[in-house]
Amino acid sequence: MITQVMAVAHEEHLQGKLELALSCYSDIFELLSEEADKQASAADGTRVQVGSLTVATTLLSEAKKKQYLRRDNLAAIVSNKIGVIYAELGQEEDALHWLRQAIELTPDGEDYPEPQDNLKHLYPDG
Repeated sequence: MITQVMAVAHEEHLQGKLELALSCYSDIFELLSEEADKQASAADGTRVQVGSLTVATTLLSEAKKKQYLRRDNLAAIVSNKIGVIYAELGQEEDALHWLRQAIELTPDGEDYPEPQDNLKHLYPDG
């Protein structure tokens, strides 16, 4: 299903239908994020509800979620595509957020320079 939605999003983007493409890519990222939440919750057997320990388990869950999203480069690719569309729409802050996220979600050792290249293109001086 994700592959099909990616293909639709890509085609919409090529046709200049940026809002539709953005919606498709956002839906994909939401699906990935929901699955990562489920995986992080399943892996986190400790749910401590005592002051700062609750924060600690939340941070642990966030780390597990990020680890799950980095299992392959799909989340990085989708984040990059969202960032590119935001840049094309002139929404630089959103573009910056998504491109940085794409860099963060790129798995270690993965040869995926597009987010860095797009970030350099958006901010050539910095």
